[in-house]
Formats: sequence, structure tokens, C-alpha cells
Amino acid sequence: EWELLLHWSGSDWIGPRETLIDQLFAAAFLLSYIGFDKVRLPFTRQIEYLGSKSYGIYLIHSPVLEYTSRIIYHLAPTILAYQFVFQPLLYLVGFGLPLLLMALVNRSPSRRFYSFAFG
Repeated sequence: EWELLLHWSGSDWIGPRETLIDQLFAAAFLLSYIGFDKVRLPFTRQIEYLGSKSYGIYLIHSPVLEYTSRIIYHLAPTILAYQFVFQPLLYLVGFGLPLLLMALVNRSPSRRFYSFAFG
């Protein structure tokens, strides 16, 4: 649709504006949300747990992934050539270490600062 509008306008560029497809997508999204209201997904408890910890994961995951990648680069650079090994490893470390750090802080004497540090 955008290519057609751009072609019809005769300009090199047109500013963003809502189109019919945008409106149809928004309506379909809202209707699907209402339609799947009673559907229960598998692993709901685990997803809810991760959701409650998502802000803490968000805050910590970037340095964890950077340092993990650097460690792998220096200690086992061969892993970098195999993305089917490297990517799942980053997912596990990116979720696991922040969750572990949050659990340790939550059980330590600095527990009173947990809500300030991790939301």
C-alpha cells in the first residue's frame, strides 16, 4: 500500500500517515485479543514469572551478554562460528544470570534495596 501511495504522489518521500491497512490491522489485533481471551497457553506460570521479573532482566541483560560474549571470544572462539550453539547459550545466560542475581539480592541483607534496583 505504501509503495502505491508513494508512486501516486509523485514524490520521493511522503510523511507517515494512517492508511486503511493500518486501521484494519488495529481492528484485527483488538478482535483477536478479545477472541483469545479464554485460551490458556502452556507454561503460563513460567511466562508470568518471567514477566514479573522482566524489568530486572532488561536492566541487567546487556552487560551480561557483552561480558559473556567477550569471555567466549577469549576462551572459546570456536563457539562463535556455530550460531546454533552460541545463540542458545546467550539466551540462557541472558535470562539465567539476571534471574540468579535478582534471587541472590532478594535473599541477602540488601533485600531492602531490591525494589529500587530491579523494579
